[in-house]
Amino acid sequence: MIKKKIGKNNTYFFENFLQYKDIFHFISTKEWGNLGFHVGDDPKKVLENRKNISSSLKIPFSNFVFANQVHGKNIAVITAKEKGRGSISQEDAIESMDGLITKEKNICLMILVADCVPILIFDPVKKVIAAIHAGRKGTSLQIAKEAVKTFKEKFKSNPKDLVIGLGPSIGPCHYEVDLWEENKKQLIKSGVLAKNIEESKICTYCNKSEFFSARGEGETGLSVSQASLLVDQSGAVGTRALRAGRFAVGIILKLEDNI
Repeated sequence: MIKKKIGKNNTYFFENFLQYKDIFHFISTKEWGNLGFHVGDDPKKVLENRKNISSSLKIPFSNFVFANQVHGKNIAVITAKEKGRGSISQEDAIESMDGLITKEKNICLMILVADCVPILIFDPVKKVIAAIHAGRKGTSLQIAKEAVKTFKEKFKSNPKDLVIGLGPSIGPCHYEVDLWEENKKQLIKSGVLAKNIEESKICTYCNKSEFFSARGEGETGLSVSQASLLVDQSGAVGTRALRAGRFAVGIILKLEDNI
């Protein structure tokens, strides 16, 4: 992974995704502020932080899609009619889903995490992207395997073509389950090539100065993980939340040079 400034805020990127000009992705840090409505934070501040990302990354706010994540293995196929779902309020988020997948351009798939594993997937052949939330329960339910299955069944993808990024999350150094290794195993057993999987190996607990960590901090804010078929203000202010927070990871298929 590499880190660079977007405006004033540090942002991370998977190196294996940067070779593809038809997608954009990012992983937010604490500098972007809390991005989760459901942790007891001031909704106005959360909305301000989300709009800050939209402005800074030049991704239209109405193109974001958020899910109501429930630590399951369900994955929703997203189309243009879902644009904007969950952006303004939690109540409007895609219900009971822990994965979002689309082949449509300029839809920004957003996953919120704070210790759970954010997984971004891109099929450069079929031009399909996905953002997956894999916590302990979701990993046990094999959501990574389910994601590959969805690519195959819904979009006729060849698992060998899939490019994967496993984002910052709690590591085996501070958790009883090695979520990194378990999700990687599921992907490889599903036919994904090991060489196509980039692992951040960044533990959120060890790096609480940059990422929200539910286990490491208790009360925190949420960062966001975003994925979109190409679409992208900084200086978002971190806000105090009443529950564990999240950071974001995302990817988007773009329309030519609109980002």
